[in-house]
Amino acid sequence: MQFGRISWKRVVNHFDTIDRTGFEANVENGIYFPNVLSDIHPTGKMYRFLAVLCLVACGYALDLDDQYCQHQETYYTIYQVPSHNCKCTAKQTGALRYKDGNLQVCNGNEYVNVGGNAGQEAPVGTETNPGKSCRNILTKRKDAKSGMYFIKPRDVVMKTYCYMGTLCGSNGWTMVMKIDGNKNTFRYDSKYWSNKQHYNVAGATGGFNHVETKLDTYSHFPLSKLCLGLETKGKREWKEINYMAGSLYELIADGKFRETHYGRKFWKSMVPDSSLQRNCGREGFNVVKITGSDKRNGFAKVRIGIIGNQENDCHTPDSRIGFGAMGNLCGQNNDNSAGNEARCSPDNGDKTIKSFGYIFAQERQEDALLGSFDKPAKSCKEIVAARPDAKNGVYYLNLRDAPHTRVYCHMTEICGSRGWTIIMKIDGRKTTFKYESSYWKNHNVYNTESIADGLDNSDMKLHTYSKLPFEKLCLGMRVGGSLEWLPVNMGKKVDSLFSVIAPGKYVATHISKNEWRKLVPGSSLQRNCNMQGFNNNPVPSQPAAKVRIGFVANQENDCGSPDSRIGFGGSGNYCGQSSYSAGNEARCDGDNGNKSVAGYGYILAQ
Repeated sequence: MQFGRISWKRVVNHFDTIDRTGFEANVENGIYFPNVLSDIHPTGKMYRFLAVLCLVACGYALDLDDQYCQHQETYYTIYQVPSHNCKCTAKQTGALRYKDGNLQVCNGNEYVNVGGNAGQEAPVGTETNPGKSCRNILTKRKDAKSGMYFIKPRDVVMKTYCYMGTLCGSNGWTMVMKIDGNKNTFRYDSKYWSNKQHYNVAGATGGFNHVETKLDTYSHFPLSKLCLGLETKGKREWKEINYMAGSLYELIADGKFRETHYGRKFWKSMVPDSSLQRNCGREGFNVVKITGSDKRNGFAKVRIGIIGNQENDCHTPDSRIGFGAMGNLCGQNNDNSAGNEARCSPDNGDKTIKSFGYIFAQERQEDALLGSFDKPAKSCKEIVAARPDAKNGVYYLNLRDAPHTRVYCHMTEICGSRGWTIIMKIDGRKTTFKYESSYWKNHNVYNTESIADGLDNSDMKLHTYSKLPFEKLCLGMRVGGSLEWLPVNMGKKVDSLFSVIAPGKYVATHISKNEWRKLVPGSSLQRNCNMQGFNNNPVPSQPAAKVRIGFVANQENDCGSPDSRIGFGGSGNYCGQSSYSAGNEARCDGDNGNKSVAGYGYILAQ
């Protein structure tokens, strides 16, 4: 009787008490196969052999007679179950293997644990017990390694590559795509962006190798964040993008532009030595030019990324960084599908840099911290109340018509309390936010990439200008090594700072002159007029002193020609004033002499 191909490492090759006549030594990899049982002498010894044979077939290692245990140098293991990755099908039902510290048997569909673990379901991440996501698998299997797993985020079971290490600050990322910038498989005009067809699923098994793939996760994996990677000359750079969607397919397939606000610095850091034209800066998903008079089709575009232009608009972009790219005008390489292309006066010279792109995703986390993208808060104050150890930094708020607004929260105490939300930062040396700037009257944001830099010296305007209701402002002014704060109580909740300033109407405040002066140490103001508040512009038709938020004064006993000011969004040139947009200006008999002090202004709300 031939025993098929059961993988025995060794059958006892010396039965001292069994006559081995009748054995045909079929040796294959050190394995002995007993042939016809009838050839074994019909003595009592046959029953002993049958017992041993039963043990072999059943896969259990039992002690033999003492004589074998006493002679370790000649003792052989009867049977050692091998570790293998063979398929489990109906044909292999009953096959054994030793895997992950468990003895497993094929039940006709998959290998399941036997012995002490009998009756347990298959490990999470297998085809019959898929996880909800790679992160979910890692939560349930702490020792799970990066590799191929089965997941079922909704109704479809799919196979994907899971990276269980750390990327973009967290573990358990689900692979969506890999893109070779040298090929046009996933160029902007590829059908794969608009359909649900997968591509080269086997290419995912190599993890971070350079084999393109598009998995079913593109169409069926609900996401709240992406981890984007670009490998250039052996160096990988990773960036996280937060965006809630049913799948990446839902974000891209319809071709509609969906905006993000991470900034040029964010995208340029993904490709070493990258270059981008200085204007436009349109970024997000399905990024193409804004329709203009030029109807040509070869302008820069990306499925995920940023485009730039040398003119001060987005009508004719000739530079790009990102994934799923194309464009050929001004000498761009139309077949560079991932990486950086820049022509026509970019900031670091003309570039053609082809990279290898990786797109991973994570789902929304139910146990996320308050203030995270997956669990936005109502305000920074709510976050610090729930999390007293929260630090200054970037958080997410659920604001009007913007449920995942990225903000900077100042959690250390200023103006008598903690948990303030930044609205604007103003560099007084620049005119970006001077009184006449259109930014005071529109919803446009400015320089959002500096959000994580906190109270630095850059200009910035966030969505909080238009969307954050508040009752109090905390105004800060940095001059040299001094940073002074002034609380402003509105007396009621207002819809936003936009709602206070954009209409252009004067709104008075009631704070002492000395408190305003404390914002700028050693400041100077004329002695009269003393007008304070929002849209503080006593003489709209003249270039007299004015501020969007602050204090103006005059040497005459009226407000007909003020020549001094302290505050934010300043302007005026009467009597030799400078054009500083934040700080202190005083001319024509200021009470502490003439002053021209540019400050760095901060507007926070609560």
